[in-house]
Amino acid sequence: MKLFLLIFFLLSFSIFITNAYSISIIDNSDSHSFKMTDLIQIKGQVNEKLYENKIAVEIFSPSGYSSLSRMVEVHPDGHFELLFYANYTHGRFSPDGSGIYDILGTVLTKDGPITLPITSIKLDLEPTIKQNSTNTNSEGGGCLIASATYDTEMAPQIQFLREIRDNKIMNTESGAFFIEKFNKFYYSFSPSVADYQRENPIFKEMIKIGIAPMISSLHVMSFANSNEEVMIYGIIVILINIGTYFIFPTLLIFKLKPLVTKLSKNYINF
Repeated sequence: MKLFLLIFFLLSFSIFITNAYSISIIDNSDSHSFKMTDLIQIKGQVNEKLYENKIAVEIFSPSGYSSLSRMVEVHPDGHFELLFYANYTHGRFSPDGSGIYDILGTVLTKDGPITLPITSIKLDLEPTIKQNSTNTNSEGGGCLIASATYDTEMAPQIQFLREIRDNKIMNTESGAFFIEKFNKFYYSFSPSVADYQRENPIFKEMIKIGIAPMISSLHVMSFANSNEEVMIYGIIVILINIGTYFIFPTLLIFKLKPLVTKLSKNYINF
């Protein structure tokens, strides 16, 4: 009997926690049906206070492919807004055909991240050919390695990476071209690395330490506001990372090599 009461209490508590947070739609561009090139406007209201004023919005195609993943600011009164075009635009939204697209939102509460349904929209589109088949999993378009490193899509580091990608790099032609080419390379190995991180905590910590300088260097991109500035600051970021990951370790090895040799000789003579 006590066991039954305990199970009932836990189930009731979990249901209460989940239902304490909900997302309602204020307006959806006066329609739930869209065609190619239509501008889609999603306005929502988070009905409870959040731990952080962000909501991770993700759109899933009829085949389960993640077509868009965006971090959106939630205003003090709880409302948020997301704008995007129905067709493939600078890599931001990549639909894979006509049908019903489900929109989910993940919010970070004091009890942890909670994913809730926002709405569904109908798209009448011509199917597009996806550039890389590895993007067809539920995490396609996301930062797979960073997500596995920090355990949640709501981590500040991942929010920062998405904001830089969506609000700075993807707003320019050169940035969009770079991301398109980079994704082909990145998604060729990132799913395997992310899976291994989840299985090996030590490897995950090594990755966390390893990518920290790279994430810090990307703060430079915050100053980029034009196509030319994205190219200039992008080159600066590349040079910083070359220095951090290649030049500095090489110089350190050459600097320490005589010391190691000397210590080895002293140890042998001793």
